[in-house]
Amino acid sequence: MTHVAMESTGIYWKPIFNLLEANFRVL
Repeated sequence: MTHVAMESTGIYWKPIFNLLEANFRVL
């Protein structure tokens, strides 16, 4: 069930992860 949730929210999760990664690189 968790795997399905990850796939369904993957489109929204990737941009958020990219923003977090960019913030960590700045810090």
